[in-house]
Amino acid sequence: MRHKRFLLVLLLTLVVSSVVSPMHLSAATKGVGLESNGITNDVKDIYDDKGWNLVWQDEFDGEGKPDPSKWGTSCQERHGNENGPDMYWQDDMVSLNGKGQLSIKINKVANKNNDNDQYDLASGMIRTRNKYEKRFGKFEIRCKLPKQQGWWVAFWLMSDSVKNVDGSGRDGTEIDIMEAFGWNNKVNHALHWDGYGDYHKGDGKLSFIENHDAYHTYSLVWTPTEYRYYIDGKLTWVTSNGGVSQVPQYLKISGESTTKPLLSNDTWARHPQYAQYPDEFLVDYVRVYDYDFGVAKLPEKKKTPFVVKGVKPSKDTYRLGEEVKWQTDVQGDDIKYQYYVSRKLKLLDRTKYAPNDTYSFTPKEPGYYKVIAYAYDGNEIKQIGESQIKVVDKEIKLKDIKTKSNKNSITWEVDAEGDNLNYSFYIVKNGREIKYVPYNSRKTVTLHTKQDGIYDVIAYVQDEFGNTIEKRSKKLGFRHRRSPY
Repeated sequence: MRHKRFLLVLLLTLVVSSVVSPMHLSAATKGVGLESNGITNDVKDIYDDKGWNLVWQDEFDGEGKPDPSKWGTSCQERHGNENGPDMYWQDDMVSLNGKGQLSIKINKVANKNNDNDQYDLASGMIRTRNKYEKRFGKFEIRCKLPKQQGWWVAFWLMSDSVKNVDGSGRDGTEIDIMEAFGWNNKVNHALHWDGYGDYHKGDGKLSFIENHDAYHTYSLVWTPTEYRYYIDGKLTWVTSNGGVSQVPQYLKISGESTTKPLLSNDTWARHPQYAQYPDEFLVDYVRVYDYDFGVAKLPEKKKTPFVVKGVKPSKDTYRLGEEVKWQTDVQGDDIKYQYYVSRKLKLLDRTKYAPNDTYSFTPKEPGYYKVIAYAYDGNEIKQIGESQIKVVDKEIKLKDIKTKSNKNSITWEVDAEGDNLNYSFYIVKNGREIKYVPYNSRKTVTLHTKQDGIYDVIAYVQDEFGNTIEKRSKKLGFRHRRSPY
């Protein structure tokens, strides 16, 4: 269900609207009737045929969260707004009410993204992605619509391949079985295919219900050649526009809102700022039926186990201005990744979930940086791991160890380049250590000699990040000169 541009034409008393975008919304709506672009209801109605076989269902019994073996979710910003409250999907907006219904709520919540909004909005969504996907059949929901304006609820079928652009919906179509509201009796049916960008195509149909406060049943009979929409068993739309999807798709139930004028006006969701929240959408059941359409069944899709193994940088130390790269090691299907980068416990960057198993970041100052990576397979979020790297301002270079001597002493001086360097020395006589100087800021060391011998020094240079270089001086033979007095 997605939207970006909105076209409204009034034809007699019927509302015709068109909505296209990367967010959940209908593409077009037409007045009540069974005709759509030349498609007529001349096919035998099979809605009540005895050939239907119940193959999947959820009656939403119990309390707490929906059955995790059937449903997953995605907590995310759903509708942003630079000039007003944003809208999010949250887990705590979805629950079983203990009376045999699924409850999807909406409410005003504290500002979530630290902008200037007085509040944000939150609702919920569940889906069967990677748990149950089916092509063709009867898909049915019995539900009671919310009471308040300012949001819309939906039952729809989706596939990740909807974003493919090939001029047809046969490779995946967003199928909106119902989109409905709390403030009117409108019910929208819609189709979207070829993605949500410049090549997006869609079609839709507007229907109406009686008795808004009652439970109603919304159904889709999806055959290999057409989509057939029903409300309370009454056929409301027949279409094959776009080319009927031939791929398995997952079920989705959602609540949404936005404060953008494009969709919060009187032709769609209607002004959430004037609503009395919380409000809820109640679902009595969802059922899926199979039917023998005479087509070969697709081979069962084998799911790759979801396993996270770790995240690693390409190396441990980087120069300032150099791009840092991390690589994740994750096993699974359709994985999306999120990364957090911090320095001195301050969050510097956070990405949105995206299918990128590598992450790049360019530090702006030296120090230690930590990345924490997460993986999401559509049902479960797992922490992949964390990794720390060092960023140094100026590379250490140890050019030379200069030696000076007189009749009573030897002085060694380190010639090195780098920032905030410290020096440590081991002085060796005839191959045996005789003096150790711990790390300090002095780059020279002096030994007062009392005996003849072969002397040299091992110098260590270290920066503030622990990077270390060592070098050995040239051996120096020294003959001790006794005073004649």
